[in-house]
Amino acid sequence: MKPLPQRRNVLAGMAAGAALSCAAWPGSLWARPSSPPVWNAQAPRVPDVTLLDHQGTSVPLRPLLAQGPVAVNFFYTGCSSFCPPQTAIFRQLQALLDKDLAPNTTLISLSIDPLGDSPQAVSRFADRYEARLGANARWWMLTGTAQRTRDIEEVLRAFDVHATSLAEHPAQTWVGYAGKSRWLRSLGLASADELLQWLRAAAA
Repeated sequence: MKPLPQRRNVLAGMAAGAALSCAAWPGSLWARPSSPPVWNAQAPRVPDVTLLDHQGTSVPLRPLLAQGPVAVNFFYTGCSSFCPPQTAIFRQLQALLDKDLAPNTTLISLSIDPLGDSPQAVSRFADRYEARLGANARWWMLTGTAQRTRDIEEVLRAFDVHATSLAEHPAQTWVGYAGKSRWLRSLGLASADELLQWLRAAAA
């Protein structure tokens, strides 16, 4: 088997585009949002697919996006630069949400590497950052399967995640509320406090 060419084939299905590299995350990557937030994106046209959580359980994606305010980011477990701080920010946001009266808020982290990120790999990645996952924890880390790589390709395309390689996937977070047609796409690394502010605004 030659996993690296296979991974390139998965990513080749996505359109090439401008990207912020995982090779570094300088201070300029930190988002500086306006207040109140500007809803600058249309609702992502996410396909009706089922992904896998960190335990290997099948999870339909659309219902997670439809149940209330949601924040979505993108990662792969082999990333060693901005993916770790991005995950740490979601962990901080999770702690804030534990104290916030927003029971329907959902955090979703989507793997861009279904061939490399098995549920076991995702579970180890989550443990590294003490991320509590699942319905009660409000946070899902989801990956695809080697047999159905097109599913994750279509999801990434819906969120406008352009990349020609794993190392060039963009640092971005989507915040929105499908029920109120409010969506914000933020390039860079917004803070946990900023994400909480946007989630509250989406639900208002």
